Amino acid sequence: MNDKNKDAPKDAPVELHESGQINIAEEVIASIASIATSEVEGLADVKHGAIADIVGIFGGRQKGVEVRLDEDEMVHVSLKVTVAYGHPIHEVARRIQQKVTEDIKSMTGLDVYGVDVYVKDLKLDTPEEPEEDATEELDETS
Repeated sequence: MNDKNKDAPKDAPVELHESGQINIAEEVIASIASIATSEVEGLADVKHGAIADIVGIFGGRQKGVEVRLDEDEMVHVSLKVTVAYGHPIHEVARRIQQKVTEDIKSMTGLDVYGVDVYVKDLKLDTPEEPEEDATEELDETS
């Protein structure tokens, strides 16, 4: 790192441009990894498209996602996840690795040199009770 970067936060990657520098906090990268992981099919405790359930996937955001940055601004992510029973664990883990790598690269421009996936649990997904169809209610009152 050159002298211009020595005052930058140690937990944030730095890019220098003619117009200034860009710092991205590790917490932002961890959030990208969390959201990307939640979009992969085969995880337990995930309702499709519901970001609020991300913490349930990881057993707590701080425990489940760890981001490390090296001196060359390369990102390494470690994730702890719970897979839904019936999904091939190795395939779910590979899809997580691919999705997290792609999303971090596309959103930050940083290179990801590793995504470690630790499957901490396996859960049987219980089907949710279907919601009543609004059209049925209208038919009954007519």
